[in-house]
Amino acid sequence: MAATPKGGTAIFKGLSSGTTYYKAFYNTDVSNALVRFDAGGGQPASATTGTDFVTFDEAVALIDVSCVTGVVDCGSLRIVANNVPTGSVLLIASHLNTLNNRPSINVGFQRGSRVGLMSVLPAA
Repeated sequence: MAATPKGGTAIFKGLSSGTTYYKAFYNTDVSNALVRFDAGGGQPASATTGTDFVTFDEAVALIDVSCVTGVVDCGSLRIVANNVPTGSVLLIASHLNTLNNRPSINVGFQRGSRVGLMSVLPAA
């Protein structure tokens, strides 16, 4: 099928400061591709802008992911820490921006970690 790129938002909470960080991202809907995060200028990330990861000056927890509905090829997002895929996988259908009861997430990262999300195909 043809990829259908869509946007989304990842929300992180600073463990020391309690600050909430909202990071917009662009999901290319291509298997094993990292999503592109807004580089900080307030412009939505796209296929040619932004970064593959986000970092923070304090330890953070990923507390929510909200995806725009409509991706066709990839059904999940794998959490990546320091360029290493983790065992944590988010099912996109459970994290749509239209749902008011998305599952709780609480995945922690050390200060300075390079945090990313990778599109993955559904399990066969």
